[in-house]
Amino acid sequence: MFPRIDHIDSWIFDLDNTLYPPSAKLFDLIDDRMGAFIMRLLGCDAEEARRVQKGYFHDHGTTMAGLMRHHGVDPEHFLTDVHAIALDRIAPDARLRAGLERLPGRRFVFTNADADYAARVLDARGIADLFDGICDIRITAYTPKPEAAAYAAMVGHLGIDPTKSLFVEDMARNLSPAKALGMTVIGVRRRPAAKADHADILVASDRLETALAQADVVVLACPHTADTDKLIGRAQLAAMKASAYLLNIARGRIVDQDALISALHAGQLAGAALDCFVEEPLPADSPLWVFPNVIVTPHSAGNTQHYEANVAAILAENIARLERGPPTLLNQVN
Repeated sequence: MFPRIDHIDSWIFDLDNTLYPPSAKLFDLIDDRMGAFIMRLLGCDAEEARRVQKGYFHDHGTTMAGLMRHHGVDPEHFLTDVHAIALDRIAPDARLRAGLERLPGRRFVFTNADADYAARVLDARGIADLFDGICDIRITAYTPKPEAAAYAAMVGHLGIDPTKSLFVEDMARNLSPAKALGMTVIGVRRRPAAKADHADILVASDRLETALAQADVVVLACPHTADTDKLIGRAQLAAMKASAYLLNIARGRIVDQDALISALHAGQLAGAALDCFVEEPLPADSPLWVFPNVIVTPHSAGNTQHYEANVAAILAENIARLERGPPTLLNQVN
């Protein structure tokens, strides 16, 4: 028996890159201001400022937390400075508003930013009136996600029951503490382990249809192999709920594209978001372009903020490790 979400009465949303699309690159503006702040604080160049900024982010949850601990930075000074950005990159979104309005119960924002900035973003998106409260970095005593203390403060401040709450967040590391509070995650693997740190339930792929029948959103993020070719075909699409959505951020051939088009024509799915296709770019005469409930993106789901810089940093570190030898390399596969 798989958990459902009809018991949810509190919907908790992260703010940046969650309640507006990452494509707006709003956080890039904040990122730039963080770099400038560190350059002024430490009297260093941009390269060193970026190294400090990202190092503190990874080690302390936020750049601000690292600056507070190691340099005694006033958090209010930092928050005011880095969030002094224009919001003309984001605008009201009727579809987002309609989706939020359909959620039964209360809606909240849980952010590592401050409430003043969060309120500005919500207002710019035209959804400020739909939220019942904000838990910001001040409420958590400047303790950021993913620290467990931040989640405990959020629960107390918002007055929620974690077992009746759903948390939406764009960073995987911020999900585990929410799960620890009582939220449920289901994973599907070809050879499920006895347990997994990030999933409450793991089911084998031969039970895929059983899992699909319970899912509200199906996300494909697997490699294309002989085993996963047309993993989602007519039988699997038929097993899904009519209210469910299919998201493919993996490879086009994992989905039987003709079967998907037929299912969409027949109203068997609520919709789909597709980042990859059997033929790319997607031909202009493909029926997938004309469905009002299908989102098409140009095979760009793998891109993340500062991807190139992060890859370059990993490469430089691995070269250094090779020179020191014998190496244990970052992200080593075999």
